[in-house]
Amino acid sequence: MRKLTKAELSRLLFLYKTDKRIAEALGVRTQLVTYWRAKKKIPKLSLLKYSKIKIKELWERWGEDEKAGEELGITAGAFYKWRRKYGILERPKVLKYQQLEFSFSSPAGSSTHTLIQKILASKAGSQTVETNENIEIEPDWVILNQNLNFLMEELQNLGSQKISSPHKIIILLPHFNPEGNNFSYLNFKKLLKEHKIRNFFASQEGLAFQTVVENKMVSPYQLTAALDPEFSALGGLGILNININNNSLTEFLNQGKISLTVPETVKVNLSGTLAEGIFAKDISLFLSAKLKGPNFAGKGFEFCGPVIEKLPVKERMTLCQQVSSGNIFCSVVPCDATVKKYLSAPYSKSFNFVLADAQAEYSAKLDLELSWLEPQIGIVGSEVEVRPLAKVKKHKISWAILGASTDSNLEDLEIAAKILKGRKIPKEVKMAVIPGSKAVYLSALKKNLIKTFLQAGCLFLYPGSNSFNFFEDDKIISTFNWNLSKQQLYLASPATVTASALKGKIADPREFL
Repeated sequence: MRKLTKAELSRLLFLYKTDKRIAEALGVRTQLVTYWRAKKKIPKLSLLKYSKIKIKELWERWGEDEKAGEELGITAGAFYKWRRKYGILERPKVLKYQQLEFSFSSPAGSSTHTLIQKILASKAGSQTVETNENIEIEPDWVILNQNLNFLMEELQNLGSQKISSPHKIIILLPHFNPEGNNFSYLNFKKLLKEHKIRNFFASQEGLAFQTVVENKMVSPYQLTAALDPEFSALGGLGILNININNNSLTEFLNQGKISLTVPETVKVNLSGTLAEGIFAKDISLFLSAKLKGPNFAGKGFEFCGPVIEKLPVKERMTLCQQVSSGNIFCSVVPCDATVKKYLSAPYSKSFNFVLADAQAEYSAKLDLELSWLEPQIGIVGSEVEVRPLAKVKKHKISWAILGASTDSNLEDLEIAAKILKGRKIPKEVKMAVIPGSKAVYLSALKKNLIKTFLQAGCLFLYPGSNSFNFFEDDKIISTFNWNLSKQQLYLASPATVTASALKGKIADPREFL
């Protein structure tokens, strides 16, 4: 038989667990499978062990083997075996989740609704919505940081007529450049005041979505509508963000509602344990390649599974933003204790958990095991082509840019500083670091990270900076897609960007971690 690739062999190991079972499935000797595995440097599968405390906690929370098993990425039968092993056989009298309020309960006799459908139904003032149904929703927020000239014209056209929901509009100017656009800042502020739009951020605080999050203006299970796709990152907080156009904005200004069609929902279960040096950017690049094409266009995505549970909120936001950069409706990660802790005090007393129904109907379910995942590189052309780092390793680069995206939080800067500490970037390479917000900048200053960056030869820029003078023959590796027309651009995780800066070519960050 033909030789198996590393990915194929890793997948077989995940499915069959042992060399003997793989050999039986392939009809070859066990020694041959062991030899293949050793040659490709694939370790034996270490079966996960779950403590009695963990099994008991999940059983008391759900009272169902299927639901509890889903949290661990195992089958209902496998979870039952763990319960039986620890003698946890009695059904809990009171489920822990019953102590919490659920504000999105399904109607009597119905238990087939996805999380996306539940949020849309609540904003449509309905008990339920169905796939492909045309509805009108009242968003919690309409967030605008671009096309402000259009907004200005619409407000002028309204004259003395009042807009429906001025308190639901957030205006931000971090990414807006009024020069050359016949934009009058003073007239704009005057119009906002006349129409009682008070949520206005004019200072350069950093990335627009970061400003909204840090000011705690949004909370889980809200529905936000934005012209800028960058707000798809809010899906990592359990928020449903939809991208709108100018027509939808006009509709909202006049009626306080937005018309849309309920999308089909795809459930993506991510299981396994990520290897060291693998981050949400790698996952999202891999997924964006998998989800490309007409089969997934216009659909909503709900992410779940053991990998998601272990991701910090910042990484979940990166995942949702990158995946939503394609032609999809939205992406969201169900809210959990990790998000609640991240949001801290303002929501701790009145916070409600909402989940998809156990028998929710999805148009597709994707189960992806990611233990084998390697660093990924996006090669930007007319489309973004994603390849494993090993396939493009040693491609030379002249610029490395960390930031200007969700990959610009304090955690990203700490990873980069860890790689750079005590090292120097080659003179022929320029590296720029752009923190996501003023708060991130100050935290980096407090932790002495800026000193590490400067000593390594980096440019450390002010939050929100996005102007660079590239030469036509520059080759750039970045955490953000700059939409360049002439230069070669590669997309990668903060760790890969930093390692590549040190080497002067695309490099594996695991060499430095």
